[in-house]
Amino acid sequence: MASNYSLASSTGLTATISKANLAVTANDASKTYDGQAWSGGNGVRYDGFVNNETSAVLGGSLTYGGNAQGATDAGNYMLSASGLSADNYAISYTDGALQIIAAVVE
Repeated sequence: MASNYSLASSTGLTATISKANLAVTANDASKTYDGQAWSGGNGVRYDGFVNNETSAVLGGSLTYGGNAQGATDAGNYMLSASGLSADNYAISYTDGALQIIAAVVE
């Protein structure tokens, strides 16, 4: 955001300030089969904040998707994150995984 900087030149120079890269990675999750559909996520990790900034500078709403949403059967599923925005960051997302472990039958 240009308001974060001041240029000390009055010679008509222009500057291009690029957004910093911010990687958002969905945390992996696991659960034992219980017949209940999976919904949501297991949080995310951030890599790339600058100047001691935190997720508080992000806009939008973190949402979870992927084929993990609604999964009930034992198996491995993709858990994705999306929905965030920022003026100063170019956001990229990396999927996590959900593993539903087969229940032990006694």
